[in-house]
This record gives sequence, structure tokens and C-alpha cells, in this order.
Amino acid sequence: MAKILLSVLPASGHVNPMIAIAQALQREGHQIQIATDVSYHPQLQRAGLTPLIMPYPEGAIAQALEYLRRPAGWLSQVKRHPPQSYFFMHLAELVAALVKHIETFQPDILLTDLNLYAGPIAAEVCRLPYASYCAIVNTLVSPDAPPYGMGIDWYPENDVRRWLWPFYGLGMKAVLARYDRIVNRVRKHYGLPLVHGAMLAHSPYLALIPTTDVYEYPRRAVPPQMMYIGPVTTSERGEVHDDFDWAWLDDGRPTVYVSMGTIVDGKDIFRNALEAARAADWKMVMAIGWEGDVQKYADAPPNVLVRNFVPQLALLGKVQAVVSHGGNNTVTETLLRGLPLIVIPNSADQPESAGRVKASGAGIRMRPREATPRRLRHAIEAILNEPSYRAAAHRIQASYQGCDGPLTAARLVGLLAERRRPICRTEEVSVTIRVEDVARL
Repeated sequence: MAKILLSVLPASGHVNPMIAIAQALQREGHQIQIATDVSYHPQLQRAGLTPLIMPYPEGAIAQALEYLRRPAGWLSQVKRHPPQSYFFMHLAELVAALVKHIETFQPDILLTDLNLYAGPIAAEVCRLPYASYCAIVNTLVSPDAPPYGMGIDWYPENDVRRWLWPFYGLGMKAVLARYDRIVNRVRKHYGLPLVHGAMLAHSPYLALIPTTDVYEYPRRAVPPQMMYIGPVTTSERGEVHDDFDWAWLDDGRPTVYVSMGTIVDGKDIFRNALEAARAADWKMVMAIGWEGDVQKYADAPPNVLVRNFVPQLALLGKVQAVVSHGGNNTVTETLLRGLPLIVIPNSADQPESAGRVKASGAGIRMRPREATPRRLRHAIEAILNEPSYRAAAHRIQASYQGCDGPLTAARLVGLLAERRRPICRTEEVSVTIRVEDVARL
């Protein structure tokens, strides 16, 4: 069995799926260590994993997350610290630490979070094969999909609006160039060749994407080392949540779950959602995050339950619809349950999630300024009552249920550790790959 080092960005939406893969790798008999900020070490230890320190300075994570709480627009790109600058903070120090972990642990390969840009650099410095895991929406850039990061809707082939996609993409090229300068300064220090588009780049050895072709935009060509492995989640991920009153759900009325994730400042959305639910014939559970103050919602009507943090995976099995910021984990877990949703994106890859939900027919996309109480109530009642949304969510659910994302990822990563060369799909293997397909590679 192999020694495998994992490196992951310190954010719940990135750590949680990496825990699922790490646990699957351990069950396969591999020796695992996982490097991230110390704030996530207790959770990793509760999940039965061995953590290693990545040297984020004190307060750096809180400061970085504050950037991501703010709505992202193109004016934000002229700021000194745009939202996505979080991913590039302290890059030189993180690379040095990861190189040291590689030299000490002597792994056969590295599995790195796509958004931890220290990972590929450290792997190249140490001449180590590496796989990437994309915890966000697939960042693949191709002419048959809207330009990534622009929040542009998908249109079918021959729609004239597709002609605008290349022009919209010019803005993203400028963003990529800005962060390439940061990456290439560190690469130059280690004598590595310069790169282009590092912010969206997947591993040339093995790229794992937690989706299926039923949900992802249709593409004519996907790189052979890129694998759609389906949802990557586990209920044994070491989280701590509030006690939950399950009996509150049991009165026969449909229930809507509202969550804006662990980063987004959702106070305005929560307040509007609460008002939308007043006197409704459905119920609502709102998870406002650890930093929210439940007492500020003391005026909630009796059909609204407000908590800081809920057991989301279990709760999704008992609700009928979801309102979300569009975090990839929440959207994936919602669709895995066959539930329709409303996506109100704020920043990062959330507009990309909203675009895919809309294109798939599984829900409604709303911009934050559109999410007034009246419009939210209309949208919630639409996804509860119009069968087309649920039917589309069920199609995606069926594709997800044929996958075992954590085990497929573990088998593919194990194969890379064994061969130490790119793992590529053959002609007879679909882009959505299942456990049994790994033996055919």
C-alpha cells in the first residue's frame, strides 16, 4: 500500500470532502497524512485522520474569509485584496511547509485541493506525481461552456448569445494574469517554468471532479485525465452541530431548508427568507452559521426554526426544498437527495453553481438584490409545487446514486500511486467514472 499526503485549503467546503476521500484511502489500506491549518485539526482527529500543520499566521484565515463574505463583482477586482486573493495569501510560506512535509513523510504521491496553489508547486519541486481534487464547480475552460467565473448563463448550441462568451471571457483572462504573477514569483524562486491560468488549472496526472455528466455542462471534449466521480461526502466527518428538534418537522407540512454556508454573510437573505415564510403553509429551517446570533431572530413566526448549525446531511432527508448560496457541497448534497433548490450566489464559484442548477432545470437562480421577501416566497412556492424542478433534480439524483465518489477517488489515487504516471480514460470509459471502471484504465 502507498503513503499519500493530502493538502487542503482551510475551509469547510474543502475540508469535508477531502475527509471523505482520506477515510476511503485509509480503508483501502493506504497510509494517510493531511496538511491544513490547525483550526481544522480537531475535526480531522475526530474523523480518525492524522493532521499536519500548514503555517497560516494567526488571524489570517478569519481575515481571508472576510474577503469572501463580501459580494463579488467586477469592481472588487481593482481592490488590493479581491475575494479570491484568499487562495494566494502566504503562498511562499505554504509551499515551503508542504515541501518540508513531503521530505519528512516521503509520500508516493500528493493529493491536493485544486485551490491550494502551494500543492502543485511543492509537488513539482519534489518531483512528485500529484492528483487534484476540485472542491468547487468544475473550472475547466472550454469553448462550449460559459467563461468560468463570470456568472454567465449556459445556452444551448446555436443560440446566438453563445457568440458573446469569448468577449465575456476577456475579463477572466485579466484576473488569471493577476494571480499568475503571484504563482510565478514562487515558481521562479524554485527554478520551475512559468505557467498560465494557474488559478483554474487541474493536475496533468489525475483531476477529480465531484459531479456527473448529467449535471455538468455538456462538453465536446474533456481532458483524458479528468474524471467525474460523483458526489464526495460522508456523514462521519467530525463536525459538531446543535441539538436538533426532529419532532418539529413531523406535522405533514413541507419544509424548506435555508443555508448560506459557513462563509457568506447571509443576514439580509435570512431576514428576507423569514419574512417570506410568515403565514405560509410550509415550514422553514434556517441555519445561520456559528457567527450568527439566534436571538436576533426572536421574532420568527412559529413555522420558522432558527439554529446556528444543523446536521445538514440528515436534515436533507426530511425537507422538500433548499435555499442556498450555491456552495458546491450544499448543492451536491441537495441534489443527491433529489431536492429542487433556489441558489442565491454571493462570490467565488457560487455563480457557477447557480448557472448549472438553472441549466439543469433543477432550480431557480436569484441574484442577492432580487431575493426580496415577495420574490423569495414566489420562488419557494414554485420549486415546491411545480413538478418540473423536482423531476430535473431526480434525474441528477439518479446519476449520483450510481457513483461512490469517495471510493472511486481512493481507487484512482491508489492507481496513480502505483503507476506514478498520468491516469487517463480509455475510449470505452465514460467521463463519469464509477468504481468498477477504475480496473479498465
